[in-house]
Amino acid sequence: MGVSLGRIKFKVHYWPTLTFIWFVVTFVISYAVALYHDHIYWLFPYISDTGDLAPESCVFAQFLNIGIIFLSVTVYVRYREVDAVINGGLINSPATTKLNIVGLCLGWLKCLGLSLVANFQLNADYVSKLHIYAAMVAFLIGAVYCILQTVISWKYVILYRNATTGTSKLAFSMFSFRVFLVVSFFAAFISYKVCAYKAAALYDAKAVYKQNAQGELVLVLPRQYTPDIGGFKYKVASAFSQWIVVLIELLYIATFTKEFRNMRFREIRFESKYSQIYERTNVILMLIFINLFQSIISRHYLAPNPNVTTGNFKLGRKTFYFRVVLSVLFLPVYFICTVCGVLAITQFTGDSVIYWTPDDGGFELRLAAVFAEWILVLMELLYIATFTKEFKYMRFREIGFECKYSKIQQGLM
Repeated sequence: MGVSLGRIKFKVHYWPTLTFIWFVVTFVISYAVALYHDHIYWLFPYISDTGDLAPESCVFAQFLNIGIIFLSVTVYVRYREVDAVINGGLINSPATTKLNIVGLCLGWLKCLGLSLVANFQLNADYVSKLHIYAAMVAFLIGAVYCILQTVISWKYVILYRNATTGTSKLAFSMFSFRVFLVVSFFAAFISYKVCAYKAAALYDAKAVYKQNAQGELVLVLPRQYTPDIGGFKYKVASAFSQWIVVLIELLYIATFTKEFRNMRFREIRFESKYSQIYERTNVILMLIFINLFQSIISRHYLAPNPNVTTGNFKLGRKTFYFRVVLSVLFLPVYFICTVCGVLAITQFTGDSVIYWTPDDGGFELRLAAVFAEWILVLMELLYIATFTKEFKYMRFREIGFECKYSKIQQGLM
């Protein structure tokens, strides 16, 4: 007997469109916030510049990380959709199977590159190179991914060549549109890089002295690329091309919507050893909550049904008592952290709380607050780690999808 999360009515063909909209909204919001705080010049900044400084960098990173989850799910569903068609005997090609696996790996590598872009901004010199390299890798891997998916799309054209006229034309139209997007991507990417090199060659802004956080004077270039700086037109053309490149890749992802209509999410399924116990003793498995509720739940495992053998159903008193201790200690430690933090702020006389020294006042209280904060985090992580024993009885089985072969086969008739 398997334990599942239940059947969920989930329309997977929403994912590509949701991914497209989410990324576009992310870039628009970060652009608006950066413009509001006068961190960028209004005319086509680079996308990275719109998420470089706080507070827009916070919006950029958080929203982009959520979008990466959407994208990774879309890439996986595309893999499962093509895999279902192959396993259903509709496409009999070992090469397509390999392309599908490579496409899945490349899609997830692109997600990793985007994660680096989101979380390592340009404003820090020691990570700016990582940001730039990650962006280039994400662009190029995304291009290769689109090429592979276009090749797979051609397999669909061959699949539907004997289908009804409408179905055949639709498959060929989708393939042609994807070819157009791939060609447009490379044209825009070349324009983006060439114009960027031209702008860099003509850049003539003068550095000025500014005071950093440590009070030192350092030479810095102006952040905004304004029309009075050499190469401005090339910079705008380069940034415009970059936006086009990103929109093309997102639009390509959105084209999966049609194929995903043939897929239906079924469930995430697990297998549990507890299921056998359930059948013999009618022991009710309770859902997992957090903190104190978890401790209450674990208390039920201390006195199992007498028909259950100790070896099959022994979670132990130590785990329960340990969870109780963690739950009880959490609130007083949190209270200490909050009170010491507030008192430390009231006694602070320095210039920056980031560089809080013993001479700034309230230093001992700050140390107590920080120590309590670390204890809180470690307690929550340790609580999560206590689930290990229960999880030993669980085994991941599958992420289930159902492919509507009937629709595909009807199109072939």
